[in-house]
Amino acid sequence: MLAKLRISHRIVYIIVMSSVLYLIAASIGWVGMDAAGLSLKSVYEERAIPMQDLAQIDAGIREDALNLLFAFEGAPGRPAAGLIDVSTSSQAAAVRDNQKRFAGLWQKYLATAHPEAEKKLADDFVAKHNVWQLRLKEAVESVEARKLNSPEVLVSFLLAIHEERQMALDALKKLMAYQAAYAKDEYQAAEQRNEFSRLLLLLFFIFGGLFVAAPAVLTWRHITRSLKEAGEATSAIAAGDLVRTVEVRGCDEIGELMGKLSAMRSNLHELITAIHRNVQTLSGQAEALSTTAATSAHAIDSQSKAAAGMARAVEDLSASINQVGHNAQEAFSVSQTSSSQAVEGGRIIHETAHEMTLIATAVRGTANTI
Repeated sequence: MLAKLRISHRIVYIIVMSSVLYLIAASIGWVGMDAAGLSLKSVYEERAIPMQDLAQIDAGIREDALNLLFAFEGAPGRPAAGLIDVSTSSQAAAVRDNQKRFAGLWQKYLATAHPEAEKKLADDFVAKHNVWQLRLKEAVESVEARKLNSPEVLVSFLLAIHEERQMALDALKKLMAYQAAYAKDEYQAAEQRNEFSRLLLLLFFIFGGLFVAAPAVLTWRHITRSLKEAGEATSAIAAGDLVRTVEVRGCDEIGELMGKLSAMRSNLHELITAIHRNVQTLSGQAEALSTTAATSAHAIDSQSKAAAGMARAVEDLSASINQVGHNAQEAFSVSQTSSSQAVEGGRIIHETAHEMTLIATAVRGTANTI
């Protein structure tokens, strides 16, 4: 197919294919970066931040238990009363502040998107955390009521820490583990998409390059080979070798150039052949002209001699003509004299005729008289 295309069309094809490949590669890269950005955003906003919030909730649950334990152990009459410098009211207030902070963190967590499995884990945690919150509320009320020395209250709270709190922490741990697993899955999915994009780009560059690199290499080889052949043909023509044929390949611009070069070689060959034939003809005609010139020279020599004799005859004729002229002059003079004499004779005759007329008249008059 490329052999039938002109070089300009090949270049346009290469430029268009390169542009298309560039746009496709840029699109793949753009889509990949966009997907990676979305994955990072999803992991950060829907996993990393919620995990941080859940970690703060976990710390708050543990802190609530410690605050109340400090309140119980620091109460007057307890063995550690002198060792722990805490206020029961401040500990109770800290627990209530943690509960408010938990409510805000939990609402923030619920605002993110959750799969169905995560919702079940969240509901399980809420149920167990609510049970723990009831036991925690009872303990806070006992602290605020100064029932710190009651063994039943302390034992009940310790059992709540061991059971309800631990159950809430375990449920929260499962939820956090799900968050970590989901984030890992997101990362692995993003990595797979990245690997797929890399593989797609690699295959695209390999197979797409065949549609650009192969035509470019073939066009380059065609141009260099054709220009080399054109240079050799031109050198041969410049050296006078007009017998060597110029091979014409393809119908592109270089093929047209080679065709015109072949036509020029043929025309030059025919022209030089015609000139050679004309030179041979002129050579024969020159030899004939030389022979004719020699004959003409001989004839001219003969004519020169005849002309010399004719000149002498002309000179004699000129002398004879001069003599005839002289004689004619004398004849003219004689004729002039004769003419004058004839005129005079004519006058005399005229006068005589007149006199005779008068005599005749007189005679007729006399006759009439008689």
